[in-house]
Amino acid sequence: METKVEEMVKNLFDWKNVRIREDTYTRLSALGSMKDSFDDVINRLLDFYEFPPSKSIDDLRKYAALPEDAEHAEAAFKLLEAIASLGDDISFTLVIDRHDTSDLPLDEKRKNMAIFHRNKTRFAIVKTARLGQAYVYVPTRYPDAVSPYPEWKYLGNVYDKDSLARVIKNLQNYYDTMIIE
Repeated sequence: METKVEEMVKNLFDWKNVRIREDTYTRLSALGSMKDSFDDVINRLLDFYEFPPSKSIDDLRKYAALPEDAEHAEAAFKLLEAIASLGDDISFTLVIDRHDTSDLPLDEKRKNMAIFHRNKTRFAIVKTARLGQAYVYVPTRYPDAVSPYPEWKYLGNVYDKDSLARVIKNLQNYYDTMIIE
């Protein structure tokens, strides 16, 4: 017979068992970091599958979650639009950032993180906060204490026209000087 505490813990999460082969387990492990669960990795893969890479500004308009404040939303959208317009070789994938569960989009069809690539090389992450601004990260080989994303460093945040101009200038410089793998 289960105690009330055991019953509450059991019902806290609705877990399912999934059988996978050893090589699949190894491949999934390589996609995550130490703090990621397999649920996190599988959700990222599903997000990517549900929204394949795009170059369409209309996709940004339809599916990107923006801050609730009008000025912040306008600056965030102009940032996303400017990055997508840096060159014909820029594409993006929209996903839900599940690391910060306190800031999930209100509309499940909208995604609060845009991951940009230049050809197949990682270029930038833009994380939009529902009650704030857009945070921008670029790839790095050096750990960054400010970044919640391993192998990405914090570049700046966008909340108005001045911050937008500053971040776009930095991203344009990064685009012009980056080495494409």
